[in-house]
Amino acid sequence: MSGGNCPETPRQKMIGMMYLMLTAMLALNVSGDLLNAFTLVDKSIRSQIASTDDKLGTTYANFDAKTAENEARFKPKYDQALAVKAKADSLYNFIQDFKKHMTAIADGVPEETADPAALVNTSDQDKAGQVMVVQNWRGGAKALREAINTFREDMINLVKSDSVLNMDTVQMNSQIHALQAMLNTDDPPRGKDGEQKTWAAQNFEHLPLAATFGLLSAIQSNVRNAETDVVNSLYKSIDAASFKFNKLEALVIPEAQYVIQGGTYKADIMLAAYDETMVPEVVVDNNKLEVVDGRGKYSVPASSIGKKQFSAMLSVPDPVTGKPKYYPAKAEYEVGAPSLVVSATKMNAMYRGLPNPIEVSVAGVSPSDLQVSASGGSLTRDGSGYVVRPSGANKINISVTSNAGGKTQNFGSKEFRVYDVPNPEVKFVVAGSPLGMGKPLSKGKVGQAEVQAVLENFVFDVKFEVKEFTVGTVKNGFEVSQKNSGPKLQKATADLIKSVSRKGKIFIEGVKAVGPDGKIRPLNGVSVTIEN
Repeated sequence: MSGGNCPETPRQKMIGMMYLMLTAMLALNVSGDLLNAFTLVDKSIRSQIASTDDKLGTTYANFDAKTAENEARFKPKYDQALAVKAKADSLYNFIQDFKKHMTAIADGVPEETADPAALVNTSDQDKAGQVMVVQNWRGGAKALREAINTFREDMINLVKSDSVLNMDTVQMNSQIHALQAMLNTDDPPRGKDGEQKTWAAQNFEHLPLAATFGLLSAIQSNVRNAETDVVNSLYKSIDAASFKFNKLEALVIPEAQYVIQGGTYKADIMLAAYDETMVPEVVVDNNKLEVVDGRGKYSVPASSIGKKQFSAMLSVPDPVTGKPKYYPAKAEYEVGAPSLVVSATKMNAMYRGLPNPIEVSVAGVSPSDLQVSASGGSLTRDGSGYVVRPSGANKINISVTSNAGGKTQNFGSKEFRVYDVPNPEVKFVVAGSPLGMGKPLSKGKVGQAEVQAVLENFVFDVKFEVKEFTVGTVKNGFEVSQKNSGPKLQKATADLIKSVSRKGKIFIEGVKAVGPDGKIRPLNGVSVTIEN
């Protein structure tokens, strides 16, 4: 089952032997034993088709999985493979329809339930010729021959497209010869008596159905084999194409383009299209660099401040001549003086008793290599930043050093002024609403009242707790007062307020509250008018 210079595969040799067996049998009288032999040959070919279908299923499953992982790379070839599958399925089913129709008219069963594998009248020598040549059911042998030829040419045209399969000439010719041999529909050579038979007569006239089914199954097998060869070539061509490139570009990849004085500039110099079989030679300032995984390792001390430039030359053997091909590369970087950045997240000041967040960075130095300390307070790490708690001093200093690569560097310090948190404002609050500034109080809501200390419009969200206050008023010309513990009105304080006449005033005085620093602060009071 091969043509030209195409070597036969074991699978094709087996199919060829089956054809020879059929030809020999057809030259003899069709006895019961020979009919059984035809049936066994057909069964063997169908078994081979089932095995081929299993392997094809695995190939399509692999294609589908790879496409899901990398759609851009695999989908174009997968779409072409699915197109091949659709054409192969169409031809295979077309042949199967002929077998079902022959089974139906030979065994006298409905076509929708006819099973070619269970054919009863295997010895019938008329039905094949009747269907394929005389009646030309669904176009008969002519339509089948044209369908096989169309499928063969479609597969050959796909193989000839080097952009699709990335084949060399030898591979391409070999696969084309295989397709031509497997799907050959030429008329047979003239016999010794000079008679010229057609392809249709050879396959369908005066043959028992058992033999015709074996020949049709062989064509179906060759359709699946052609599909397998082309789809496998499509799958393999993806990896083959990934190793081909037509442009080489030299790249310099620095670890950083800004280097602090005393640090080290490092860069990778490589070819953009890298092939592990081609190790480039990389030279900078007449010094050959160490090459690791196709990358020249370049390292130079950053001893002075300013912009720096360098040139590199990369060379690789030409794949055709073997002589070196050269690719120049240029790069620049800047060496700067050490610069320290310490910023207060809230503002350029710090407050006693509060966790003051700060961020610390030094250009060209990894944050993990920095050591940060505070003078005049405590400092702790908090995620990617730090928290500073000033002590009693009026100033605090943040100092930064590093110990990268075993070398200690001092980046200096920054000073912040330290302030006390401002005093809050006293508010007489009823049912969540502050009173005062002339807003009256209803005696019926005295039970919902409390005194609060609120710090508004401050950079931090600071809470104060009222510890005590005094409620005072004037009754019958005399000053009367009642001390209260905590922010909520106690019974005695509430009774005093309820005893004040309409339009009378009460005075909240002697307010003491505690803030985040733990110190008790005396606060200014507030007056409230009684409504009724």
